[in-house]
Amino acid sequence: MLGISAFAFSRSLRRVSVNAALATLGSAFFAFAFLGGFASGDSDRDARLLAHVSVVVSASLVYLLLYVLGILRQREVARRAGLALAGVTALVLAGSWSLEPLQAQALGTAIACLIGLAALVLSLRRALRGDRLAWVVVVGVFFMLLAIAGLGWIALHRSGAPWQLHALTATAATAYLVTMASVLWMRYAYLVELHQVMAHGPSYDPVTRMRSHGETGRMVGEAFRQYRDDPVPLGMIVVSIANLDVLGKLYGQSAVNHALFVCAGRLRREVPEYAETGRLADDSFLLLVRNCSNSGPLLALARAVQARLS
Repeated sequence: MLGISAFAFSRSLRRVSVNAALATLGSAFFAFAFLGGFASGDSDRDARLLAHVSVVVSASLVYLLLYVLGILRQREVARRAGLALAGVTALVLAGSWSLEPLQAQALGTAIACLIGLAALVLSLRRALRGDRLAWVVVVGVFFMLLAIAGLGWIALHRSGAPWQLHALTATAATAYLVTMASVLWMRYAYLVELHQVMAHGPSYDPVTRMRSHGETGRMVGEAFRQYRDDPVPLGMIVVSIANLDVLGKLYGQSAVNHALFVCAGRLRREVPEYAETGRLADDSFLLLVRNCSNSGPLLALARAVQARLS
């Protein structure tokens, strides 16, 4: 995930890279600390440190999850949530110094689990309202709770923790990171499209995410100009989507745009890289294959596209 975040940062997707890096570093720091990475030989000092780490890191990860989920889009809501988490963290850390070190460590782990439960309830409520991304977040928070509880138990009973607990905790932590990676991609995939729009400008069709009508015409004109200079056969496939007029009369233009969006997405996934694609008229697409010396692969591609779109 750190590698992905660095790649995203190089593509100017800085919001993606920062959130992915924070999720990765926070999780790794939590696990490293609770598995004895910062052990100093003083059990009391180590227990105090783990109490602080558990509360601070869990509050940060939950804030990040809520931000990715979209709950904290409004500045006022984000400010209140940040102040609430910061206040709870400060109160728990201050109160933990009145307890014994092991009690403070147990309290920190319990508060981390409670913060995770609150995030689970919020994400579950959003999922029940119809947000499909929230269901993925629910799964991620569930795995995060398992990982926090397992690491807390291992830290409190380091010599007596069975290997099954280590295996379960490691699996839960890994599943949490995988889930977070998928959530980040689902939430910020639109930034990739935004960069395509900025690169193509007016020649980009936002409905189909392909070349627009005019750009398709220029693509064909350029292909025929090259054909006059170097007469290598060109392969062309026209894909026409039937019944779009009827669909528009029954359900409106939004239904037509939705159908074009779905068909274009399937078409982009089916067409190989060597075939150029573009929108043609209101209900058609054009596939252009240069250096097409054999009609066999072209017919096979046409059949594959027809089967996929059907």
